[in-house]
Amino acid sequence: MAKLAFILRMPSEVLGEIFCHSSELHPEAPLVLASVSRTFHLVVHSTPLVWNHLRLAVSESTDESCVRKCELWFSMAGACAMEVDVDLSRMPDTTQTLDQLKSDKMVSFLRVPHILRKFSHRISALTFHSVAFDLANIFISLVYPSGSDPDEARALKKLNLLSSQKSFSGVHRGGCATSFHLPILPHLTELKCVNHPLPNICQTNLQNLRTLSIHYPIRFPPIPFHTVFSLLRSTTNLERLKIEARMTDSDRTLSQHPSGSEGHDSQDTYLITLPSLTHLSLRINKISKFIVRLLLPDLHTLRMEDLDGKRVGSAEETGSVLRQLLVRMELPCETRRGRGLEVLELCGVDIRQKLAGHGDGVWEWCFRRLRTLRELSIRKVEIEQLLSMLTPERRKGNHGAVEEGDEIICPALERLSITSPTSRSTGPVIKFKMGRPGVVVDMDIIADPLSAQGLDYLGLYTDLDGKALFSPSSASYSPRYEL
Repeated sequence: MAKLAFILRMPSEVLGEIFCHSSELHPEAPLVLASVSRTFHLVVHSTPLVWNHLRLAVSESTDESCVRKCELWFSMAGACAMEVDVDLSRMPDTTQTLDQLKSDKMVSFLRVPHILRKFSHRISALTFHSVAFDLANIFISLVYPSGSDPDEARALKKLNLLSSQKSFSGVHRGGCATSFHLPILPHLTELKCVNHPLPNICQTNLQNLRTLSIHYPIRFPPIPFHTVFSLLRSTTNLERLKIEARMTDSDRTLSQHPSGSEGHDSQDTYLITLPSLTHLSLRINKISKFIVRLLLPDLHTLRMEDLDGKRVGSAEETGSVLRQLLVRMELPCETRRGRGLEVLELCGVDIRQKLAGHGDGVWEWCFRRLRTLRELSIRKVEIEQLLSMLTPERRKGNHGAVEEGDEIICPALERLSITSPTSRSTGPVIKFKMGRPGVVVDMDIIADPLSAQGLDYLGLYTDLDGKALFSPSSASYSPRYEL
């Protein structure tokens, strides 16, 4: 009671600020807090920002309660912009029967989308969780119908399409939805698609886009490079780009671009300039074919995870395109605001220090060029090769004293994060610490669970006669860890 009395003596403005943060963590916080005491009730009902997060679990049985909740939240929020989270996971998954008409009738029967349609001019962020992306598409088309006044959608700046659909029926060969066109959202700044195919996006929606995230599961059809390039050419104000998907070089004459155009991409060889892009995260295959097309003068953070990084020749190929990217970053640019690349994360990327007979390798050239790099994270990378490049050479002077080499690679480096399945790299790490004492090294050892339990998982593979193809005693059996 003493603690509660102390809280009740706090100014109502401070309590209101605390309640606003509580509603961000839990959408039902306004109702819970209002039932604690009379003071809490008055603060909650006199602070509109406490009500600007609305979560709706929509289904046929909860439609009426969601309508009442929707009207209450919008009335209590006053003129504040609303962030609405719509959970459609309780709706039946009609993709099992491929009945598009059934999905349309089922969603149209609900009252919730029509209520949100009335308040669409106040929705600043909209998130959909669904078991089938068709349900989210129909729901959006009801909230923002075609032919409606674009001013009603001016408030929407953030759109998240999150689906748990396990099949990819309804996905076009180009990685897009076959029939869903995103409504005109002139002030859209953030678009995120998780397990949801890219909708067809008009040029108006791309002009102000700042953040684009595409997360495709492995079971989805790969996205053609020209599909993404067509998007990027229209998003000149893009600041953050994240792609996790399989990429492919498909016949572009058979697929439709998400920007609405069809046919051959006549600008295949053109560089795509994104002057405002500061964060780039790629978890794709054929990563070199993507990076080679980009001109990023203001890039600050780069994350690369090569899904096929162990292919033959990947070290030289990926290193060469990274070198091109770094050289282009140093070209004159009037709009440049940053100092250069400061954060780099490598995962599954093949790195080799030297090419036989060619002096310094391309990767060593790249690291010598990273003079502004402050943070470096590596995972599934040859740690010994990388540390040998970053550790300064030590030589004996004229009087036998040990002196440092002439040049320190990545002189601004402050933190090095290493993730390894074994501790066999501790020797090179200790040598690096001695050579670079000013760099903080974080090493995370994640042991192989099969190795820790002593499981002979290779022995599970047998031939047609049931004989083991591998055994720990065989000469061909040599467990190794891919860093």
